[in-house]
Amino acid sequence: MRNVLALLLLTAASLAADINHIANLPHVARKLYAAHPKSRSRITYWNRGFKKLSDNQILRTLEAILESNEEHRSNVWKFAGIGYNELFVRNWGKENRDEMDTLRSKLIARSKHCFSTHAYAIETAGLLIKNGGKRKLVHPYAFNELTKNIFIAWEESGLPLSFAEYLENHVEPEIVQEVQNTTLTYLTAKEREQFRVSYDKDGLKIGGKKPKDGWYMYVLGGKPLKLYAAKKQKGTLHHTCFLKGIPVPSAGEIEIYKGEIDCIYMRSGHYRPTVEDGMRLREFLQQPEYMGERAKDLEVIPHESEP
Repeated sequence: MRNVLALLLLTAASLAADINHIANLPHVARKLYAAHPKSRSRITYWNRGFKKLSDNQILRTLEAILESNEEHRSNVWKFAGIGYNELFVRNWGKENRDEMDTLRSKLIARSKHCFSTHAYAIETAGLLIKNGGKRKLVHPYAFNELTKNIFIAWEESGLPLSFAEYLENHVEPEIVQEVQNTTLTYLTAKEREQFRVSYDKDGLKIGGKKPKDGWYMYVLGGKPLKLYAAKKQKGTLHHTCFLKGIPVPSAGEIEIYKGEIDCIYMRSGHYRPTVEDGMRLREFLQQPEYMGERAKDLEVIPHESEP
């Protein structure tokens, strides 16, 4: 028990150090960032926590992170990404789309990370759905036809409500249940291992097995950095499922040909990656435990060009 308590305190202190240099960060955001969850993942904890903050507190948090001249650790950008998505699906975000676009562009430029796009904000922000006496956090598939139509209706309604408030007060309970049933499953650290890319004496492996040739979606992220790849399963397994939709250094697709990564293609509806993002993967793969010098020859193909 003492060891667990010591680890919790050490983790909290380490997280607090990440943001000590950020001036003007609201106290509630500073407290949320450094708190250590005991029963759920940090990303889920932050996700729920941002839902308790006001629009102004979230906006001030994002602005404070951007205004700081110091380099931020990746956790800070994860935190910012969660706050951004939450603000986007609120009434303030709905009424200030131009400001939201500007914020996203600034976050991408400063962080050198891929941020989930607006079209998937409701999926990555998630919804707190009534479940008995409690509220359950769910991540509905944003491009499910039903969810998409309700989202459009909310945007066009003119009502001063967040998407969650609109869903609760203007959509039939049976329809809300259908939306909930489209929930994507975000993988745990243990579940992600079946998709982790590695190399051994026999070459490329995904989840410890030799993969078949073809196209695979990939996400590069986590701490330490790890590469995950899988065949996309529409409505079930998407780019955001690997790391809960948080900002990541790189995401897209890789082609495996003759048992080796042959090229990097910058296609992801969730993250809309650039060639620069693909070059981060190429640099990662140049490590000796992966492809080494061979990775320097990998072509990075922009999404505008079909491979």
